[in-house]
Amino acid sequence: MLQVDVGLPAFYYGIQAVGTYNWVFPISSWKYAGNWNWYIGVGAGAGVYAFVGPWFAGAAGQFGIEYKFKIPLQLSLDFRPVVGPTFTRDGVWHWFNVQGFLFGGAAFSIRYNF
Repeated sequence: MLQVDVGLPAFYYGIQAVGTYNWVFPISSWKYAGNWNWYIGVGAGAGVYAFVGPWFAGAAGQFGIEYKFKIPLQLSLDFRPVVGPTFTRDGVWHWFNVQGFLFGGAAFSIRYNF
């Protein structure tokens, strides 16, 4: 599954974009009306704080759980930190920073399934 997201970081004013390639695995022990799956993936992301402030870029990891209804609708809960450098407006580089490591990397999604 290829996933591309553009969103607002939860605890910062700004915007971020992340693309990941995810591998999806069924959870066969949970038998309900739809299908439960878990997924894990890797990719890349970038963003900016306060729309004019420091920006960041780096590698992204993602893992989560999803529920697929019998209609083309999915609900998911995932966690996706971005690890990499942060660049400030005055040219200072912080070589290692984790964006969204705590609650900022968690997301609840409602998706239309093609």
